[in-house]
Amino acid sequence: VDAGHMPFIGDRVAVEGTLRIRQDSTSLTLNSADAIHIQRAQPEPMDIGQIDANAALHVVKIRGQVRAVRTPYKGLTLVTLRDVTGEIDVAVPDTDSTLNVQPGQSAEAIGTVTLYKDTPQVTLARADAQSLWMSADSIPVAVPAHVADLTAERAGQWAAVRGQVVKVSPFSAGIRFTLEDDTGRANVVLWQDVYAVLSPTLQLTEGTQVTVQGEVSLYRGAVEIVPEIPADVTLVAAAPVPATPTLAPTVAPTPIALLPTATIAPTLTAPPPTVTPRPTPKPTQALALV
Repeated sequence: VDAGHMPFIGDRVAVEGTLRIRQDSTSLTLNSADAIHIQRAQPEPMDIGQIDANAALHVVKIRGQVRAVRTPYKGLTLVTLRDVTGEIDVAVPDTDSTLNVQPGQSAEAIGTVTLYKDTPQVTLARADAQSLWMSADSIPVAVPAHVADLTAERAGQWAAVRGQVVKVSPFSAGIRFTLEDDTGRANVVLWQDVYAVLSPTLQLTEGTQVTVQGEVSLYRGAVEIVPEIPADVTLVAAAPVPATPTLAPTVAPTPIALLPTATIAPTLTAPPPTVTPRPTPKPTQALALV
């Protein structure tokens, strides 16, 4: 171990030592570090979708996007990588090295194909920069497509579509929005755990332009795209802000110069004329006829 003469799965070796045969086992004990000669296997670049059970014990080099990082138990970390051809788990041994990978990042790995319950996985020799490292290139995980290309025959496959949000409908487990491009419309389903991460920075309103990628599925006969992680939804352009109506500027009224009011002399009313009453004539004495 101190000499660094430790083989790994997939290496070819030549060993010499003491053979021990027991009732239930046979072993070969090496007496020195020089008793083992290792021929390291050269990694073969492969697409993830090419790896199957027939590739077991082959050393491969793969490139993909990190989709998940989980620790099923102490001593083992599984990093899920995906490219446009498929998805596979990368088994990382527990070491003192810090595994600094996050979902959405692009990565490359060199390891040996092993089987876990007949399912292929890539097992790393060690968790360091020589076995798993971040890639500067953005590695796609879905084939670009138009909405019209998403038919029932493509259910279970992955696709990436760019379009404009035309309708948003929240439901109990997340949010569903309708995406439209020049060829048609399709629904996009964001589960609550994905939407909770996106909502503070991505306002999904009518008119927002986004690119989404995910698995194509059918729900009640309608085609849906289901993004898996927040990185599967990318903002292209925010919804346009409604224009604020422009008000005509308020014009201050022009002051009107008031002409001075002419002083009108009061009209004097002449008193009614004084009428002198006539004297009442005295009655005339009648002449008596003799």
